[in-house]
Amino acid sequence: MKIEGLLSKLGRKSFIPLAIAGSVSATACSPCSLIGPDACTTMPPDVSNINILPENPLDRDTLYLVYSISSDGPVKEEIKWMRNNSIFPTADNQKRILPEDTRPEDIWYAKILVSNKDYNFEFKSPSVRIKD
Repeated sequence: MKIEGLLSKLGRKSFIPLAIAGSVSATACSPCSLIGPDACTTMPPDVSNINILPENPLDRDTLYLVYSISSDGPVKEEIKWMRNNSIFPTADNQKRILPEDTRPEDIWYAKILVSNKDYNFEFKSPSVRIKD
């Protein structure tokens, strides 16, 4: 279900824990849930079409994080890459991982943190396994 459908059922502005089908997931926390829904003046940002390409990478491939953000106002975004469930800090806020940073059997995914003045969301990409 898209965020709009959830929001209409929840009164549009509230605390929203989300689970999106497949291996993409998101969670959200809003100050509106603490102060009250009338305190929010923006809609939560929506991140969609999250993927790491290529989907079946080899150890000589560059990994690319692709996604779309929609929002009714300015959005801050932050990217955190994870290799084998550990943060890979040298790639913070980068949309690619170079082949020299990958090894066969590594499992990679990315976290995308988006926020506007009312909402904070974290989305997770699908994982990819590096093949040799």
